[in-house]
Amino acid sequence: GKAQKSLATILEKGSLNNQEYKMLRKDKSEIIVNISSSALKNEKGKYYKTICLINDITEQKVAEKKIKIQEKRFKAILDSVPHAVIGLEERKIIFASAGTKNVFGWDAKEIIGKSTRIFYRSHKDFERIAGLVYPRLAERATYAIDFPCRTKKGKDIECLVSLARAAGFEKDKNVVVMYEDI
Repeated sequence: GKAQKSLATILEKGSLNNQEYKMLRKDKSEIIVNISSSALKNEKGKYYKTICLINDITEQKVAEKKIKIQEKRFKAILDSVPHAVIGLEERKIIFASAGTKNVFGWDAKEIIGKSTRIFYRSHKDFERIAGLVYPRLAERATYAIDFPCRTKKGKDIECLVSLARAAGFEKDKNVVVMYEDI
């Protein structure tokens, strides 16, 4: 049906790349395929033949669906924590839980890609605390410390900050941090 119509348009337009379709095997079981194709031109410039590469991607799609379900579960668990759970890479925010709004006033989406400097009262505090935390994380997998932070509205709050090394810590200092307003 849909795949046949698309393949017919290849003869008019010249190519169709990476289109996914549901198809049936001879045994009537459904599969998902990825079709990449191109049409050949004759001497008169008319498309006359279609070449298709058809890949069964059913297992890949099933795996992707399972991963999405796991990601949703993981996000739901983290978002149920009332504290800010932040994923960092080189002190840049790559993940933020919904609790970030509770603690700091920022929506998680607002701070992705920003420096953690936004949580500190000053650049001096930002550097001083890094000097305390990162050497200890190099020695052990986790570390906790309390220090003053600053909210989106500029209010100073005292936070218990729990840090854990993540994969690739030595290379790019991936860290998971939980900020609890105490």
